Parts: sequence; C-alpha cells; structure tokens
Amino acid sequence: MFSQYFGYYLLEKGYINFAQLEEVWEHQKKTHVKLGLLAVSDGLLSVEQAEQVHAQQMQKDKKFGEIAVEAGFLTEEQLNGLLSSHKNNHLLLAQALVEKKYMNLYQIAMTLFQYKKEHGLSDEQFASIKNGDIRTLVDAMLKMREGMYPAVIVDYLSLLVKNVIRFIDPHVWLEFKEWNAPIAYEWMSFQQIQGELTMYTYIVSDRVNWIKTASRYAGEPLSEADEMAEASVGEFLNLQNGIFLVNMSDRGQELSLTPQYAESPVSMNQCPSSILVTVHYTEGSFDFITSTEPAHIKQYALVNNAASL
Repeated sequence: MFSQYFGYYLLEKGYINFAQLEEVWEHQKKTHVKLGLLAVSDGLLSVEQAEQVHAQQMQKDKKFGEIAVEAGFLTEEQLNGLLSSHKNNHLLLAQALVEKKYMNLYQIAMTLFQYKKEHGLSDEQFASIKNGDIRTLVDAMLKMREGMYPAVIVDYLSLLVKNVIRFIDPHVWLEFKEWNAPIAYEWMSFQQIQGELTMYTYIVSDRVNWIKTASRYAGEPLSEADEMAEASVGEFLNLQNGIFLVNMSDRGQELSLTPQYAESPVSMNQCPSSILVTVHYTEGSFDFITSTEPAHIKQYALVNNAASL
C-alpha cells in the first residue's frame, strides 16, 4: 500500500507525471502475486482450500496466511517461505522507476528520506510502513490533520483499507479531505453501528464509481446502478462493519448493526468529528464518511426526500 502513497508523493513533488505513474503501477500489477495464488501455484494449497481461506477472510480480520495456518492448510515454515518470496511493493515501484529511467536510485533514496521527514515518522515507524503496516500509515496520515482522533477510528479506517485490498483491489490509497460545505452524491449506502460505541458509516459516490465499486466487489461486470449494484455496495459496507464488530467483540465490547440501506441522490453536510476520505483504487474510487458523534446522523440531510437520517 505504501507504494501508492509514495507514488502520489513523487507526482505531487514533480519527479514524475501521471502517465509515468500509471505506467509503473501497471508494471507492479503484472509483478504482484497474491499469496493464495502463489501457494496454489507451488502446490501447497488446493484451489478448494484457498477458496475456504478467502471465505474466512470475509468474517475475520486476519491475513490469508494466518487463517491458512490456523486451518492446518499450511505450516509456519511453509508460510514463511511464501512470504519471503514476496517482494516489497515500494521496492517494486522503485525498480520500475529505475528500469523506465524516470528516476535513479539516489533520487529515490532522497525522496524516501523527504517523505519520512515531512510526515514526522521515526525510523521504526517508517520501516513498519514500508513493510506494509497499514495501521501505522493511517495513524500518521490522521496526525497530519488538525484535531484528535480516537484509536478506534484509526482501527476502523485501517480495517477499511485491508478490506478494500482483499475484496475490491490490491492497489488502494486513502485521500483525507477537508469538508466545509455540503457535497452532493448520486448514490449512498448507510449503516449504523450501535451499542457502547456509536458510529455512522456511509459509502457515497457518483453513478459511474458506484457501478465500478459494485462490479469489483461482486466479481462480475455490472452496467447499471440497479438493485444488484445497490446490494453489492451494501454488502461490502456490511462486511466491513461486521468484521469490525468481531474485532471489537474480541476486545470485550459487544456492538450491533442496523440494516444497511441506499438512497439516491443525496446531499451530505459536515458535522463535528466526521471524517471524509476518498478511497482510490485502480480505475475507480468512492468516498467514505464515518463519525462517532451521537448527533451526527441527524445532521445529514437527504435533500431529495426532505427527510433526515
């Protein structure tokens, strides 16, 4: 995931242009191999076992390898062997940049140092981020914004990134946005988390990205923003929140979910403690809004039907 952030950092600083960035990401896509596919290819897992592990990932916030070991499909030694054969994504990005002659190794080393300095990262934090520590990366990004965010928000957004990687697209990055005026969207899916902790969660987007997100999650091409697309986006939101509830239950905090539902079109208004983040993935994106404010839901107006959530 760090490669996406570092790629956009290079773009913002003017080291490469967007066409070059897309080209090196395409190179990464061809080089990156998912762990499950690698295990099947090496004869360590059957297709059926890989599918079982993937199904378990829809219920647990655990990595493919962790679940495979727990199920007895892989040994720790086999898993370590597979992991050691995986290349670090940011190194793949660096390799592609050098091979395409867009940057040299010295420039890459210097910009990595600049990135670390500008984000106020310690050596340990930066090493963790480069090695795929999503939570540390999300935490660092939130700390660059004004205001304080509880640890549960960092946990929730980190889980969101993991689930986008697992079920929509492995190439993902978050863009935290300032929100000072109402924003109109063509589609919205909503679900509330309730109990000791109250959270209000929304996936919102235009029609084109709504269909793209639905298609990616469904695993089949969809062409209309119809009931199937609505159900697909809603299922992803429910999956995200369901796994979050399992994680919280493991910590001794029992929560529940309201049924998710969709509206179209909507106008969303900011309220205290709300976070607006655009989730970018290959050739698509959607906005995600969350807040822990109990009054938050009342401050979101559905203009079209003159009702409030």
